[in-house]
Amino acid sequence: MITLPTFKGYTIDERLGEFRRADVERQELEFIPFESDKGMELLREWILYLANLQ
Repeated sequence: MITLPTFKGYTIDERLGEFRRADVERQELEFIPFESDKGMELLREWILYLANLQ
């Protein structure tokens, strides 16, 4: 089984190009495409985070 990376509470699905979050208590799913404004900001922050790990 492959484990997808997570960042700021979102699961990052590079294959589908989106950030995903599930709120079990509220029974809500959130999908943020990389191409959206919020997605581009999260993606930029994630890339900077990864660069600082090296």
